[in-house]
Amino acid sequence: MEFNKYNKEMGYVKKLYLHTKYRGIRYILKRICLFILQYLSIGYIILIHEKNDEKNLPKIEYVDPNRIEYFSTFSQTSFPSKDKFAKRSKFWNSPIVGEFGGPWDMCRHKYDSSPTYQAIYDRIIGNKNWEDTERYQRKILNGEENYAVKSKMRKYDDLIQSIKKNGYKSQSEIPVDDSESFTICECEYPDEPRVAIGRNGEIIRLGGGGHRISIAKLLNIEKIPVIVVARHNKLRDSELN
Repeated sequence: MEFNKYNKEMGYVKKLYLHTKYRGIRYILKRICLFILQYLSIGYIILIHEKNDEKNLPKIEYVDPNRIEYFSTFSQTSFPSKDKFAKRSKFWNSPIVGEFGGPWDMCRHKYDSSPTYQAIYDRIIGNKNWEDTERYQRKILNGEENYAVKSKMRKYDDLIQSIKKNGYKSQSEIPVDDSESFTICECEYPDEPRVAIGRNGEIIRLGGGGHRISIAKLLNIEKIPVIVVARHNKLRDSELN
């Protein structure tokens, strides 16, 4: 037990070292501020927002992938957008669905700063080998096996070539054996990216589809399906479109 605890603590130290090395101390300080803001957001929803108004959410929308400008800094269990993560959460018994106030929509980073986007950018635009990308090197430094990382990268290459050749397909358009689904509040949904809409109409990715969104952006796909799970209650109707 003590050994496992030691390993876990060393894992945190290693992650802190890698983040400092690759992104700098300013990134670490920003992460600390976001961490505090995240817990303030959770507290606001739990203590102040007594009942969420679901407003016909979740719902599937087709959006320009370039409108997905941010990704949420919440962990999947801190702000769960599907049942699987809600069951693992220490805060929630069900996914966060509906309209909410508070600063939760400010807990975000620019989408093009995500390691996934940068890796796909290096592959498609920079024409780099996967081994030369920061994402690949960081995975190896994190202790992942070389063959396992290469296997993942080959799947990303297959996805890139498929979208180039056949266009972007929703889960309902691909063969049943290859499609995936999950549940939100015990209702089944196709495995499309899950997003929230902030107070100014900005679209924030909550989970799922990170590679698909990145590829769609870089290949100039016009529209992709997403599942809108949450909206900020200060969002005006005029900013929905």
